[in-house]
Amino acid sequence: MGRRWRSAPLGARADGGTVPKPVALLVAVIATQERSDSTLADQHLLCVRSWQANVVSAALNVLAIGAAGLVSAVSVLLLGSPRAGGGRGHGPGRAHLAPEGFGVLAGLLLASSFSAPLGTVEVKAAMVAFTAGTAGALIERRTLPRWAGLPLVALAGGALVALGIRSSAVGLEGVDAVVTVVWVVLVTAAVQRLDDFPGGAAAVSVPAAAGLAVLAALAGQADLALVTGGLAAALTGASIAGRRPPRARLGPSGATATGVALSAATVLVQPATEPPLGAVLPLVMLALPLFGLLVFVSGRLHHGVPLPGRGEDGLVGRLRRRGLGSRGALLKLLLAQVLVATATVAADRRWIAPGVGLGSALALSLVVAGAAATAEVHAPAVGRPVLRSVALGAVAASAAAFIAAGASVVFALDSADSGVAAVERGLAAARDGRFDDAAAAFLDAEGDFDRAGRRLGDPAVSVARLVPVLGPNLAAARELVESGASVAAAGAGVARAAPAQLEVRDGVVPVAAIGASAPALARAAATLQSEQAVLAAIERAYLVGPLRRAMGELEGRLARATISAEMAAMAAEVVPAIFGADGPRRYFVAVQNNAELRATGGLIGNFGELVADGGRVRLERFERIGALIERGADVWPIDAGPEFLARYERFDVDRTWQSVNLSPDFPTVGRVITSAYPASGGRPVDGVIAIDPVGLAALLSITGPVEVAGWPVPLSAHNVVSVTLHDVYQDLEKGDRVDLLGDVARATMGALTDGQLGTPTTIGDALGPAVRGGHLMVYLSRPEEQSLAERLDVAWASPEVESDAVLVVNQNAGASKIDYFLSRRVGYDVRLSPSGDGSVAVEGTLTVAMENAAPAAGLDPYVIGPSLDDVTAGTNRTYVSIYTPHGVTAATLDGAPLEVESELELGRSVYSAFVDVPSGATRQVSLDLVGDAALTEGGWYELELGRQPLLHPDDVAVAVTVAPGWRITASQGGFDVEPGGRQATLRAVLTEPTRPRLRLEPLR
Repeated sequence: MGRRWRSAPLGARADGGTVPKPVALLVAVIATQERSDSTLADQHLLCVRSWQANVVSAALNVLAIGAAGLVSAVSVLLLGSPRAGGGRGHGPGRAHLAPEGFGVLAGLLLASSFSAPLGTVEVKAAMVAFTAGTAGALIERRTLPRWAGLPLVALAGGALVALGIRSSAVGLEGVDAVVTVVWVVLVTAAVQRLDDFPGGAAAVSVPAAAGLAVLAALAGQADLALVTGGLAAALTGASIAGRRPPRARLGPSGATATGVALSAATVLVQPATEPPLGAVLPLVMLALPLFGLLVFVSGRLHHGVPLPGRGEDGLVGRLRRRGLGSRGALLKLLLAQVLVATATVAADRRWIAPGVGLGSALALSLVVAGAAATAEVHAPAVGRPVLRSVALGAVAASAAAFIAAGASVVFALDSADSGVAAVERGLAAARDGRFDDAAAAFLDAEGDFDRAGRRLGDPAVSVARLVPVLGPNLAAARELVESGASVAAAGAGVARAAPAQLEVRDGVVPVAAIGASAPALARAAATLQSEQAVLAAIERAYLVGPLRRAMGELEGRLARATISAEMAAMAAEVVPAIFGADGPRRYFVAVQNNAELRATGGLIGNFGELVADGGRVRLERFERIGALIERGADVWPIDAGPEFLARYERFDVDRTWQSVNLSPDFPTVGRVITSAYPASGGRPVDGVIAIDPVGLAALLSITGPVEVAGWPVPLSAHNVVSVTLHDVYQDLEKGDRVDLLGDVARATMGALTDGQLGTPTTIGDALGPAVRGGHLMVYLSRPEEQSLAERLDVAWASPEVESDAVLVVNQNAGASKIDYFLSRRVGYDVRLSPSGDGSVAVEGTLTVAMENAAPAAGLDPYVIGPSLDDVTAGTNRTYVSIYTPHGVTAATLDGAPLEVESELELGRSVYSAFVDVPSGATRQVSLDLVGDAALTEGGWYELELGRQPLLHPDDVAVAVTVAPGWRITASQGGFDVEPGGRQATLRAVLTEPTRPRLRLEPLR
């Protein structure tokens, strides 16, 4: 394996992304991927096993819920229902513990004990409910005074808040804690009022608890589903067993436990429906008992009846007064709550439109409550006009305040819309280099946002912030307006600091103007960072759709603008020195030939020296690489580290210019070249620029066509690649064709240093695709300047592997120009088994199919060979290297065992082999991989797909399967997740490096 080759082309990198422009404030990149519908037999088997495991788990949960109901019923039967006038163990008039309440407590305790682990927040909430119910039993036994009921329930609400079970209704932490406690008190009071009539509390609480259990189960909240399902079963068991009067009256113990458990469940459940409907949806499940409480309270206040104490003025009692009778009233209440729960679940699962489902549930609850409210229970009100007047006045004042707040918000958002439009105009003008127009647009935006801010500062709006649901929307609108104003101010500052025209003319970069804009750009970047953090901290659970979308759009703009502003500020500090503001700078220009592959783009056939002095750029030297080979020292000093030498020293990388760019990491190649060039007769250089014909095409799109002696037509962006890498070998004699690529590069560089290139934005737009594809790379020897190159994604530095990675590199080992005809298909079939501690076991197969479309005859041997004695014409002898963080258990070539070299480079393993691909044939290398990958923050599996700058981009197909017990809950970067979340596929043409990812979560 220690043989040398005389030459070989194209190579690549694994970083990538977009190329931000130093003066742009916004960059948008849109990538589309095709869907792959491939499936695997073992994936089907894993699905079957997962389905079986889920069935078993569901069956055990159903049994646990059934056991809770059975324990509740048995508890009631054993304790015995007391009879009117004194039951077993009680004398007449003595306080007693309702058996049904004891049964509910027992069933709730049993259901909680089945949850695993027992320390989950759902189980803790159930224990709070159990404790509150036990305290209710003490009140029932008269161990505690009856007035202690309200403080005890409020204390239970505080315990839930302490556990982290807290509403996000307002968005202010303290207020949300109070809202949660009030919610617990209201729900518990509603259940207790229903319990005034035997069977009333159970008739509503059973379907409500069952509905919440279904919502939790469908959301994957297994522990919450088990606890709420167990509560529903316990209530049912107590109702069935408690047949003697007072039948199914839960008493303070059971009603308190039920109320606290239901209120906690509505806060904990996570519906599939997005907020704000999703945030309101669980609350609608309890609309009927809450409306009943409202009817009870308003009726007693209206008639001057004290609120404490039982009576016939609850929902059931009032419905009885409507002529329904006891059984009819209970059945009507039960049916209504079942319909409410069904409509709520259907709305969440989108079996019906969410708005229709929730509207129907609320309407039905209102109809039942309204029917109850019209029943005459108390004597007509006498002498209470003051109370009613005060109540009506409070309602009127609230309505007036809301109307005033609404009007202010409407006008504020209208001004904010105008401000956003002005910001967009300013950004567009800044991108085009029209900074006067940008400054005017940003000033308009500042005025619009200032008007919007004054509207949102009205006293009525400030008071309305304390209102649940409305408060978070007002607060978010205010933050949105303030952030918009800050962005507009930052943009105006940048526009004012920028020169009227920032253009590259006659090969001169305006370094003084760029440097002068640095302070304003730094301030803008700091402002954008601050506003991005402010928006990220806003609670969004209750935001209305338009406001939520507006915040998401502004966040996206801020994120992109922040990145661009940071790099612009960095560029303003560094770029002047790069272009010689502090003294002349000299850069080595390497012209690579993609028809003879090397890792970074191809064999270096020509080189030059680019000199920058005071912003003026000129080409001082341009020659064939043979000039350096002839004058080179016997051995060069190599500044590339021991890993590079260990892998490439056998290829004479310290003495052969054909081997200097064998590594796919361009900073390593840059260091090799900067150390080798002075040893070959060159002057010390401050960096390296590598370009291939695709990169030349991008430059020609800026300069326009160039004429080259010896070629009959001008060379342009449209024909330079085909002419220099294919046509030249058919139409010119050997001596002329050897020099043509160099002549084109020299002419293009000359046009760059003499022409009118336009604004940096124009230049960046033209060069972006070539930079992203690796056809134009830059290495700068000073660390701060190299850091800028890396931020601009022009450095092509191999990143550290964060999760998983794939990179394939071919290098020509046949001394031919045959790689013009090479194309590849890369497949990665991987199975992931997460461990739950942030790591994931990886087992997969990586395949590389190399297709050689070169003819066996008809082209010059200089192109298709043979150049070596043991290689036939048309055969592509290639040195293929596969970079991966995993180990290899088996390697094959077209199904036959293949011996591969195993080495280390760039923090990953490299498996390499020489492969001959005959004319018109396809050969496939396959590696079986085993290893571990880390999940990044948030549980993401990231796959870094590196790219070698080939003429024909790789066709990549990835199939991911996750182990049973886990699922894929989100994807980015082109992955298509299959139904069920067990599999994901990706199909892409790899024109640039990419990093698709999948979020993995355990099933619950």
